[in-house]
Amino acid sequence: MVDMNFDGYGDIRLIELQPAGPNVPYLNWLFDPASGRFVESRALNEITSPQFDAATREIRSEWRDGPTRYGTDIYVYKQGEPVLVRKESKEYRQPGVYTLRVSQLVDGAWKTVEQREVREP
Repeated sequence: MVDMNFDGYGDIRLIELQPAGPNVPYLNWLFDPASGRFVESRALNEITSPQFDAATREIRSEWRDGPTRYGTDIYVYKQGEPVLVRKESKEYRQPGVYTLRVSQLVDGAWKTVEQREVREP
């Protein structure tokens, strides 16, 4: 159990299936104190490999899209639903060299706030 919506109540999640690689899908149920029941969260079910950070009240989704593209999506709750607010991606051009792109949701539109080439040590 983990508090997935940061309301102080423990919620339930189960791994839907265990893929050979990353991008683990989960099934999620949030505790509804009014009814005393767990309610499925279809919005959380859509988030890949979610990690919940109570200190920042963020959900981090680390994913991989093929052998050269990795990323992290960051969600926050708005009006009771997780909303994607930041996207970070690494696209490898050659071993040890990738393009880092960071985008943020600003006034309802995506804006690239950082893009640069990174050389790993």
